[in-house]
Amino acid sequence: MLEKIIKRTIIKSTILFFVLFTILPNLKTRAQCVPGSLSRECISSISEGFIYLKSYSIDDQDNSKEKIEYTAVMSKDTQYAFKICTSLEGADGIVLTIFDSNRNKIISNQEESFIYPEVNYQCTSTGIYYIRFTFYDSENRCGGCILSFRRSQD
Repeated sequence: MLEKIIKRTIIKSTILFFVLFTILPNLKTRAQCVPGSLSRECISSISEGFIYLKSYSIDDQDNSKEKIEYTAVMSKDTQYAFKICTSLEGADGIVLTIFDSNRNKIISNQEESFIYPEVNYQCTSTGIYYIRFTFYDSENRCGGCILSFRRSQD
């Protein structure tokens, strides 16, 4: 009886050892996503002449969302700048696409497989626009985006 208990204990200990030292170190852990902090870092790098307007949170570390979407009211004859900040260099695979009120694509920060961290848009019509974030080979699926603007010179 005692031999069976010792044998089971050794088997359980061996399995636990295997799991702890073989499988767990190979699991990729994700840092906590803090989009607000990333957006605040972006604000300090707004292009000259632009005024900060709004921040957007981009957080899909659990891969549960196909897209993250927001709305913004934009005015005619105003230039808008969208800048994505991540904990990695560049946009980290976060694709920004802007649609007009009829859901027609206006502009994107993706050209083929290259994704720019910033995109500018000269608004031609006042209205509601949709800002959509999707992911293309993103490492973290986490970031912040700031929207800034400047009035066009007449």
